[in-house]
Amino acid sequence: MKILLIGGGTGGHITPLLAVARELKELRPDIELIGVCEKNAKFIHLFEKSPDIDQVYQIRAGKYRRYSGLPLKERLTDVKTPLLNARDAFRTVTGYQQARRLLKRLKPDAILIKGGFVAVPVGLAASKLKVPFLTHDSDSMPGLANRIVGRWATWHATGMPAELYTYPKDKTF
Repeated sequence: MKILLIGGGTGGHITPLLAVARELKELRPDIELIGVCEKNAKFIHLFEKSPDIDQVYQIRAGKYRRYSGLPLKERLTDVKTPLLNARDAFRTVTGYQQARRLLKRLKPDAILIKGGFVAVPVGLAASKLKVPFLTHDSDSMPGLANRIVGRWATWHATGMPAELYTYPKDKTF
């Protein structure tokens, strides 16, 4: 069995995935676990140094910046944020193509998506290729990436009671 573990390049995404990897390896030592995070991830070394992760890949991903807390005047005069969002939209498209190729090559049995920008291209590719995936939200409110790809997820795991989430109740535990 082959499972992809997807998470942004932060410790907040990777360390929970490493805990899951350790448990999965204890249950099934023959399982193949593959870590995937965004290109140039700050904490990729956590995946690379883990004895439970068999392979590590990086793909492009783009951040969607939204600063709704800023005063209206600042939002209207902000030129930098829309330009960065446009650039990162192209990164997400590139990441989708990379994720699609990676999924076709690796043929995973399932995917666990913890969140982060990299979740979007991988989740979209998985949905198109009919690879089952599970989102995981530790917080009481899902992150943007999991909210985007959640509509195609096979299941949703949450850290709080399912009633607090907008995911379908029959697919949430």
